[in-house]
Amino acid sequence: MTDRISFSDQYGSIQWEGDTCLLIFKRILGHTVEKVWAAITEPDRIAEWLSPNHPEKTTAIDLRPGGAVQLQFMMALIPGHISALQKGQLLEISFEGGSLIRWELEKTGYQSCNLTFTSSFTEQHPLPAFLREVMVGWHGYLDFLAIILDGNAIPPFKVTAWQMVAKELFDKYQSRNPLPE
Repeated sequence: MTDRISFSDQYGSIQWEGDTCLLIFKRILGHTVEKVWAAITEPDRIAEWLSPNHPEKTTAIDLRPGGAVQLQFMMALIPGHISALQKGQLLEISFEGGSLIRWELEKTGYQSCNLTFTSSFTEQHPLPAFLREVMVGWHGYLDFLAIILDGNAIPPFKVTAWQMVAKELFDKYQSRNPLPE
């Protein structure tokens, strides 16, 4: 296991639409829409980047509108349902309490696509520290996704390594998106 992991400098942003907070990441991926779609919709592929060091691979997804979803993150198992779906273009998963995640894919070339990832919360959630922690988490997961898409495995790492890089990213997000405490 490694004591050090590092993440990209492809930062997300925080935006507000009324009472809804949006955490938005835009990534250019050097892979086809089909390859990225498989990585975000097939349970075994999702587990490779969403819970790379987790001993249990319990991610499940019923890929149809209203279908049940169970996402195994590194630290939690979270149930939801598919609230929007356009095969190869859009996947939106809603969770209890009004939060959701949304994946939008757009072909940009022969072997590339744009990914816009949005995580949104209603006003009941978004304390500044919570928002930055979620930003850091999704930043890491999206970097893991890129590693998997490139054909590499996520190296096993210690929780302390995640905590160290998360603290560094948290500080960078604070300096880029200062929010009152």
